[in-house]
Amino acid sequence: MADEKWYQNPVAKAGMAAIVIIPAILGLLMLFTESDLKRAGAEAFNFRPGEWVNPAPQQIKGTWAKDGRCQDDDSLLVIFSDGGYRWRTSRTDWGFARGKYRYDSPQAYRVFFRLQRLVQTSEDPDQVITVSGSILKKYNLKGGTSETYEKCRS
Repeated sequence: MADEKWYQNPVAKAGMAAIVIIPAILGLLMLFTESDLKRAGAEAFNFRPGEWVNPAPQQIKGTWAKDGRCQDDDSLLVIFSDGGYRWRTSRTDWGFARGKYRYDSPQAYRVFFRLQRLVQTSEDPDQVITVSGSILKKYNLKGGTSETYEKCRS
């Protein structure tokens, strides 16, 4: 054992492998996700009709509440923003859906949403979101469910 070199030690080998593998994995992740990151505001966004993009259209951004109960701490809420949306089912029960939007124009009344998955096997949307004035309807294509919300004042 005394004649064993440091590089022959299994613990040293594992440490060296980790030093090489972890930065390589992080570099690959950054490479594949860098194109999805939009650091600038919507005015700098180069809109491409029909493509899946991170920025949400302006008309769905913000907070929406079931039955317009914006002030109720236990009301069902959705908060749309770039890169996905958050939802609240009760005071302490929150969730987040990360994904991309697809719409034909920045003023579109119908927006498609696709959840972001580790491996994207389909270009099909998961949800259809329609906005008419202060009413938003979110239809889940996979579950066949629909929910209606009213826009909350900022």
